[in-house]
Amino acid sequence: MAWNFRSRMARTSLRIVDSLSAIPASAWDALVGDRPLLSHAFLHALHESGCAAPETGWTPRYLTAWRGELLVGAMPLYVKAHSYGEYVFDWSWADAYRRHGRHYYPKLVCAVPFTPATGPRLIAADAATRGELLAGALSLVADDHLSSLHILFPQPDEASACAAAGMLLRDSVQFHWTNPGYRDFADFLRQRVEVNYFAAAVLMPETAAAPVLDRAKQNRDLAVEDLVDLFSVSYEMAAHRFTNLATHHLGLPCHFVKNDASGIIYKAYENDGVLFPADPSGAIEGQRLCRQWSGRQVFGAADRFSPYCQYSDTELARTAAPATSAAPATIDDRNDGTAGVRASVVDRGGDFVKEAIELPGPHSYHITNYNSPGATGAPAYAAWIVQRLARAGHLDHLKPKAAKSAGSWDFERICGAIETPAS
Repeated sequence: MAWNFRSRMARTSLRIVDSLSAIPASAWDALVGDRPLLSHAFLHALHESGCAAPETGWTPRYLTAWRGELLVGAMPLYVKAHSYGEYVFDWSWADAYRRHGRHYYPKLVCAVPFTPATGPRLIAADAATRGELLAGALSLVADDHLSSLHILFPQPDEASACAAAGMLLRDSVQFHWTNPGYRDFADFLRQRVEVNYFAAAVLMPETAAAPVLDRAKQNRDLAVEDLVDLFSVSYEMAAHRFTNLATHHLGLPCHFVKNDASGIIYKAYENDGVLFPADPSGAIEGQRLCRQWSGRQVFGAADRFSPYCQYSDTELARTAAPATSAAPATIDDRNDGTAGVRASVVDRGGDFVKEAIELPGPHSYHITNYNSPGATGAPAYAAWIVQRLARAGHLDHLKPKAAKSAGSWDFERICGAIETPAS
């Protein structure tokens, strides 16, 4: 115990303790009540584990009020050498101190470490004891030559008492997630997308952003960076907003996904029907993307600081025409058609790879970057792949079945057309 004095209240003394091991857990918990984040076990574990310890910039200086041997009040105080773990961003204040040749650290903070939740900070049963605690904390700032006292996330009545003592109040805003009756955990996680959508819509209003993107589309110069520069938002928020604006105003359905290098999804939603991996409850957060997804491929790009572009357009493609019962087609009946190219892979030279990439394995056969021209192309390509697997002997374990009518499709002819270059 490093500091001890008797307050103006009869029989009440204030003491500073550097470790909660000096206070019986039963006495502390009787004071704080049924509040897990203020419990003796929780706070003591933060200290003993090193999470909130002098070595990490958190020096406990708990101010306690006693009447004899009875604990009647407390403030969870820490002398801080930084501003991490507080969720109140006062870096600009520290910078202002530095520019004026003064030291912002160490400072005195009353808080539950790493916990941005409102709760009692002047912990006592009566207003008089709470007042004595606050006066003691302000005296400690002067006695120990600290820059300032910060009481984080106090209750409203405590904030009023601080203002009455001459302290400045800071107002902040939090998003709180409640449970109005979610069906499951996946339903709860969808609320995060709604909150992000709302925040992006507020910062990038539709009436201002949509015309900018529309002009950029006409000029064939679309870029997420335009929203970043115009509205001074993060790239992630701009990409989130772009996903909806491009879908609804530009006719370009797309999806949004945030993942790490190992493919773990942090956040995602789709407007284009893409299927994200999901757990049995339908939740996609925490699931891993296939290594062929561009969201993982980008981490292998040589330039990690430039956008990793994907491109969608149409091009003329040579496609085999399906046979019909009225006029059976020959193998030479080919027409020019428009095929939707959805290339998602860029080679190391920066060019889009427009052909399908086949990745045969010992027990699997993966196909990525498949640019299907739609219903007319997928069955034909699938038939060709099946034929290749059969020729390689990978389907020998399957029981042969009697040939069935191919209807309007003659897959043997189609496979031959795919393998035979057009003259």
